[in-house]
Amino acid sequence: MNESDTEIISSILQKAGFVCTKDMASANIVFLNTCAIRENAETKVWNRLSELSVTKKKLKKEQFIIGVLGELHYLKSLYFIKGVWLKD
Repeated sequence: MNESDTEIISSILQKAGFVCTKDMASANIVFLNTCAIRENAETKVWNRLSELSVTKKKLKKEQFIIGVLGELHYLKSLYFIKGVWLKD
């Protein structure tokens, strides 16, 4: 399911003019496509969000969007909506 979601998201962004990259320094948007079923999934997402927050500050880019998609997004939506997870 997540691979399919990733392909859909990638297709939508490409149609909007974005290009996929593996180089974090050239990225403007980073999405974490999550799975709530895997072991330690929530901990991994929180750790990755912390890492991305540091990266965002180091890059000092005007546009650097971090998004969370997938099952954990739905399970933890109140935390994300309230902005508890990242403040920069």
